[in-house]
Amino acid sequence: MIAKITRGGSARGLAEYLHGPGRADEHTWRTEKGVTFAGGRVIAGTVPLADPVKGKGWAKDFQVAHSLRPGVTKNVWHCALRAAPTDRRLTDAEWTQIGHRMAAGMGYAEHPWVLVRHADDHVHIAVSRVSHEGTVWKGSHDRYAVRPIMREVEARHGLVQVADVQQAPGPQTRLSQGEHRRAQRTSEVPGRAELAITVRAARDLAAGTGRQGFETELDRVGVSWRVNVASTGRVSGYSFATGEVDAAGAPVAFTASQLDRGLSWATLGPVLDGPRPALPVVDERWAPRKRFELPGTYKARRLVLNEDTFRAQRSNAVTRERAGQRQFWADRPVITAEKTAADHHRAERIAGAQRAHRLAAQFLPTEGTLPQAADAARVAMLSHPRSISEQLANRKRGVDHGRAPQPHPGLNPHQDRDQERGR
Repeated sequence: MIAKITRGGSARGLAEYLHGPGRADEHTWRTEKGVTFAGGRVIAGTVPLADPVKGKGWAKDFQVAHSLRPGVTKNVWHCALRAAPTDRRLTDAEWTQIGHRMAAGMGYAEHPWVLVRHADDHVHIAVSRVSHEGTVWKGSHDRYAVRPIMREVEARHGLVQVADVQQAPGPQTRLSQGEHRRAQRTSEVPGRAELAITVRAARDLAAGTGRQGFETELDRVGVSWRVNVASTGRVSGYSFATGEVDAAGAPVAFTASQLDRGLSWATLGPVLDGPRPALPVVDERWAPRKRFELPGTYKARRLVLNEDTFRAQRSNAVTRERAGQRQFWADRPVITAEKTAADHHRAERIAGAQRAHRLAAQFLPTEGTLPQAADAARVAMLSHPRSISEQLANRKRGVDHGRAPQPHPGLNPHQDRDQERGR
């Protein structure tokens, strides 16, 4: 399922689009009873309506709420939710559940909002950012906040799991532009992304064991680390390196926040110093009690098996994440040096054409000035030759710097004299 979010200032215009009738490509859908509707129909929301089909009332309700805060220019939040073409047809009740989950997850549940079914495969959510109490829902970073909700909805309703590029391992590691381009050229996983995967796994395995357990896990997987401690003794975070060096021979190290914001000390500290998470319990069928084994010994052995099972599960997760990384960069369009040079040359040609157009428009000669401009250009070219060959040619013709240009060989040299004598 994908979500397309926009903002606007006309609730009436949005209502006319959603409820129609349209001029072309009319949206039609059918109910569970087989009744076909043209246009949209309100199936959920917080605005009471007399006619859900025509939708009269909710746009006016939005306008009344907006009158409390007229300074909010884009007071209407609009989100279109569309299922994949291969997904089953969701019922009105299921879309209603999805709408309420969106309202709770995004934070506009107390504001006026409606859910309009527009077709068999998609719905529209219209929200008034201004409530009837005059409070404003900001909806900051809404395009990022809606993604985990979409993934949860897909898992709950058995829909197609849409690959979330923004939450994929590559962009999550906060790559620089150079690293991103290099990965696109080579289709290889960036080193920073690989390091982030390893450190995140060490964090999960060391949860609840403190700094010492975390550093032990880092040493186990071969990651060089350095803890940043202030003069007051306060820990501000970690730096990590894999042994790679730059052109000058210095080790390449990254701070935790450069790998993943979830590894910053503000987030990492509570995980390490918090309670130990519950480990998976191995079934007794796979770890039966041995003959004559004491209960205490069997319990200790079960705890070790649980720990080993958790490590194996986390190792499998790392393998899947690295495979997803490789698939992510393999699917990216490869940027070759030839393509980069061609794009650069094309951009230069376009920029040159634009500059020439601006200069031509600025210095376009007016009527009557073209002959004078041509004479001035000829005098300038003859008085300031641009090459040695032109200087030698001018010297043979008797043209020198500072002298007036000689008449053209094809012209009558006595023409000016004859004119002065009145002939």
